[in-house]
Amino acid sequence: MCTGLLCAIIKVSMEGFVMKISSLHVFYYSFSGGTRKVVHEFARGAALPTKLYNTLKNPPDPKACFLKDDDLTLIAVPSYGGRVPAIALERIKRMHGLKTPCVILTTYSGRGYDDTLAELRDTLIPNGFKIIGAAAVISRHSILRELSAERPNVEDRTQIRKFGQDIKSRLLECSNVDQLATPDIPGGPAPYRKPKAMIIPYGTKDCDNCGYCVKRCPRKAIPFDNAKRTLATECVACMRCVYECPRHARVPKITFANRNANTVDSSNMSCEFFLG
Repeated sequence: MCTGLLCAIIKVSMEGFVMKISSLHVFYYSFSGGTRKVVHEFARGAALPTKLYNTLKNPPDPKACFLKDDDLTLIAVPSYGGRVPAIALERIKRMHGLKTPCVILTTYSGRGYDDTLAELRDTLIPNGFKIIGAAAVISRHSILRELSAERPNVEDRTQIRKFGQDIKSRLLECSNVDQLATPDIPGGPAPYRKPKAMIIPYGTKDCDNCGYCVKRCPRKAIPFDNAKRTLATECVACMRCVYECPRHARVPKITFANRNANTVDSSNMSCEFFLG
């Protein structure tokens, strides 16, 4: 038990101590470029030395991917059917923190983001991350390109940069990350909604079976002997094959059902930002 004088000294010392944030680590999953644009705006606002990791192309090494308590971390994913994309979730689970301050972000268009942020939160907290902020940003649809084609717009980008500034300011105003509350966010708890209307890509008549997409598919969902096919049981609809095919010979198979499930007009909706 401390004396009055000792307590006063400790109080003054703690008031003069603030958190040191050495860098911003951004782990993003961007299949068509929309999420990548958003995280760049956040990084501009935070104005910290930044390391960017496109973990779709370079999965985190589970032995090396430990973030410290002075590493602000941003983890950003597109919302697929109101959930974290399966391949992104697999790789996020490999990441571990040490009371690491973390911001979670999802991009979406055409429908709500439902349980995406809740699923990110519930995956990261047990792995040692402290969720201090969250955002849901409207972005151009990765498949139905006419949806939210102009988003994020100028106003969105300004808001995202300000969100990055606010996160940094809040960290620098406290002495310990435990002083920041985890924000209330929509969605959850588990079990989360079941994704519906999966859009599976396939090869068109222009496909020459070169095998490029076979090698690039992160789930090995394209048979080497017939690159026009897609194994629906393995495909997670990341659309990497569609965007990287050198002959532009793979396209998403859009049915009435999955188009109808993804055509809620979000063009006039606002981005959402959550702070504890």
